[in-house]
Amino acid sequence: MMQVRPADAGEVDHLAQLWHDAWHGSHASLAPPELVRLRTLPNFRDRLAVMLPDISVVGPAGAPLGFCAVRALTITHNF
Repeated sequence: MMQVRPADAGEVDHLAQLWHDAWHGSHASLAPPELVRLRTLPNFRDRLAVMLPDISVVGPAGAPLGFCAVRALTITHNF
């Protein structure tokens, strides 16, 4: 059984890669080209670093399989 736990700062790079890959695989073909150009791996990493207190993850420490961000009782991101 997987446990939901707070994200660790050391997992930001791994989470950024996960989010980048999922976003480009599912959203890039639907988004305007200008937005796709902005959604680089460093962009996802920077955004995650700011959101870290709001992020919960599932999966092994250091290699989470997914995450969600919750702010003010609203899920803002789910990957």
